[in-house]
Amino acid sequence: MEIECIRDVEIWSAIENFELMLSQLIKRIKKEKN
Repeated sequence: MEIECIRDVEIWSAIENFELMLSQLIKRIKKEKN
């Protein structure tokens, strides 16, 4: 059980990091368009 919880946390943190990268990319693209 504990190992699965740790694995879930790692997956969620990876997803959050990916979303952060995406949002930064979108902001950068919007700046370049303007």
